[in-house]
Amino acid sequence: WGPMGGSMHDPNVLALADTLGESGGVTTLRFNFRCGIGRGHSSADDIRAAWAFLRSCCDPPPSRLILAGYSYGSLCVADAAPSLREHLSALILLA
Repeated sequence: WGPMGGSMHDPNVLALADTLGESGGVTTLRFNFRCGIGRGHSSADDIRAAWAFLRSCCDPPPSRLILAGYSYGSLCVADAAPSLREHLSALILLA
């Protein structure tokens, strides 16, 4: 578990990814942030890097994005959303 208590293996994160992926037909990517809070870079940068990764490896590349975050991740999603708004379809913020 991460410093704020969550990880990409959290049951809430797994349930959301499974629901979107299996039932909704959405390509999903779960990841843990590199360093956590106050370690020299923005966790929003990790979200932008994950989007760039998906666009580079999927065939065809996705054109729309649903950002979902749980716990600390919801704060990071809210921070990253403005810079990704041209691709953004929805935000899912779970406390």
